[in-house]
Amino acid sequence: MTFAHPALAILAAIVLPAGFLGQRLTAGLRCRSAFAYSNLDFMTSALNTPRWPNAAFDFACAASFSLLLAASAGPRVWITTPASAAIVVCLDTSGSMNTRDIRPSRASAAVLAIRSFVNVAPTGLRIGLVSFAGDAQRLLAPTGDRRAIIEALERIPRPNGQTAIGDGLLASAAMLPDAGPRAIVLVTDGANNHGVDPRAAVRKLAATHIRLNAIVVGGAPFSERLRKYTMETSGIFSRPGSAADLMAQIARLAKARFDARASRDCTVPCAVVALFLGAAAWLGAAGAARL
Repeated sequence: MTFAHPALAILAAIVLPAGFLGQRLTAGLRCRSAFAYSNLDFMTSALNTPRWPNAAFDFACAASFSLLLAASAGPRVWITTPASAAIVVCLDTSGSMNTRDIRPSRASAAVLAIRSFVNVAPTGLRIGLVSFAGDAQRLLAPTGDRRAIIEALERIPRPNGQTAIGDGLLASAAMLPDAGPRAIVLVTDGANNHGVDPRAAVRKLAATHIRLNAIVVGGAPFSERLRKYTMETSGIFSRPGSAADLMAQIARLAKARFDARASRDCTVPCAVVALFLGAAAWLGAAGAARL
């Protein structure tokens, strides 16, 4: 919780115990004064009267005043709610993706897994597509149109050339919106050997709060470094050993929840509760006085 006027919030925190103790001390002094002029029967009946109702009324009064001060301090709470997110799938199409250690090949298995990702992704998730080899190609900006995404998968180039992971990450980041939950799903099998240093790209992702999720297929020597990159951006790293495992890992990313934080004003609820407590204390004390 945050406050527009922190000094008033601190005062409200002090008022609650101070007000309660002050009221109890005042009540005790009144009782001692009454006992000084009382007869034995009156004192006996007074001592047998339960004291907790008066204590409850005093606490309600102190809490009411404290909450009114807290309301005037402008309280706000942060809430977390599911949010529509944007994701760019960044696919390696370098020559090594032709390797057949994952059937039918690393490239074909990756495309099939991305198609599965699109099919199981939540409706509100916008998906874009980037491919990279010696350079990066922007195939589709993030969209909720599933047919357009499937058509973009047909335009993925055949595997050939070098591996420019940094260029692919920067191209993916440029396609994402400036705010809101955003992520890049990197599917690659090799070490960066061309273009921008991936470390510079990852620093940019971290600075702009873009999550990097990396899926490494095959025996990539770059995998441990990619694992560190995902940690820097609070992303997920996985290294599937088969086509089925690859499909399961990328489907898990599609179901990952994206949350957004929003600030909500609590002034009115605090004031309403304060007035309710004050009214309850006043009515309770008035009723007790008639007994």
